[in-house]
Amino acid sequence: MRRLLTGVMLAGGLACLSGCVDAPTLGAITSNRGPVANSGTVGGARTGSASAYQVLGLFAWGDASIRMAARNGKISKVNNVDREAFNLLGIFSSYTTKVQGN
Repeated sequence: MRRLLTGVMLAGGLACLSGCVDAPTLGAITSNRGPVANSGTVGGARTGSASAYQVLGLFAWGDASIRMAARNGKISKVNNVDREAFNLLGIFSSYTTKVQGN
C-alpha cells in the first residue's frame, strides 16, 4: 500500500510539472526562441505575433495560434513560424508565436 501511495504521489507531482508550453521552458527562469516551420521562402513583407500567458498554473489566457499571429500581421500566406517561450519559477509563463509572410 505504501508503494502504491508513493507511486501515485510521484505521478501526481510529475503531472503538475508538465504543462502546455514546451519542454525547454522547464527550469527556474528560462527564456528561449526557436523555429517551428519554414516554407523555404526567406522572410516576408509582413510580420505578426500572438501570445498566451499563464499564472501559477491556475489562470491562463490568450491565443498563441499561427492563425491568430497571421491575422494580427494581416498575412494571408505564412512563410516562417518562430516561437518564444518564457518561464519565471512556474509563477508566470508566456508563449509567443511569430510569423512572417505576405
